[in-house]
Amino acid sequence: MAARFFGQYLIEAGAISAAQLREALDLIESDYEKIGELAVKHGYIEKGDVLRLHREQRYIDAPIGQLAIERGLMTEEQLNKLLTIQQDTRLRIGDALARLGYVAEEVIERHFQSFKFDQDTVLGRARRLPLDLAENRLAEFIINFFPKITLRMCDVRLKIVEGCEAGERHFREHSASVHVDGDESLLVTLSVDGDFGEAIMWGLLGGNIAPEDEKPSYEDVLGEFISIVAGNALMALQEEGIKGRIDCPEFGRPDLSMTSAFVLVCTVGGGTLMLTKVDS
Repeated sequence: MAARFFGQYLIEAGAISAAQLREALDLIESDYEKIGELAVKHGYIEKGDVLRLHREQRYIDAPIGQLAIERGLMTEEQLNKLLTIQQDTRLRIGDALARLGYVAEEVIERHFQSFKFDQDTVLGRARRLPLDLAENRLAEFIINFFPKITLRMCDVRLKIVEGCEAGERHFREHSASVHVDGDESLLVTLSVDGDFGEAIMWGLLGGNIAPEDEKPSYEDVLGEFISIVAGNALMALQEEGIKGRIDCPEFGRPDLSMTSAFVLVCTVGGGTLMLTKVDS
């Protein structure tokens, strides 16, 4: 059994089709307003400020609302108001399917209760580090930071399944690695398919690229993205006195000996995060 999203559960239960789930996800995406968008809509900050805050998030693990307060662009009272509005108006997958007329609300509720029961078994296993990484704080922080940064930068939601021994089956079309040297050393590898690579690329570029510029390769994009994740983990670990540095990205498939693979269950595409323990 693996961690999965409620929409995937409904497909496996035969309640909806993949096309219906995709339509519901599109409805949720079109209906959802981010904090930055709400702040501009309510006249709290300018659009240019939001773009600058998004760029800053590449290197600082903090929500855009928190950064806006720290930069004096918005008050805590204004942020709380926006969070309440966002929470009250956010469309859930079950609500979207019901609005589209694909599943009745009472059927959604029945399936959701079964889903929660199944997930309770899985969540005890999800994101648990294998024994060889159990005492590695850098590995723990990277695993914890990865979903948050992916959501904030790329608007992709994901779950990380319990680590297992890495194998060829874990590699996708595009891969990159960064070596983190220091008190606790790791080789961090990300291997993804084209859809996930595309989402990361546009997340890094802020959704914009000049017509005269060429799109970067997915490998370059993955290398930069892993560096950002590792950089955030190292900054957090400095408070514990753990130091390190990040080498330039490497491309291709690393040696799989002593490597643990963490499958990424994503709303867009798919991939695997791999961690290799390296002697300091």
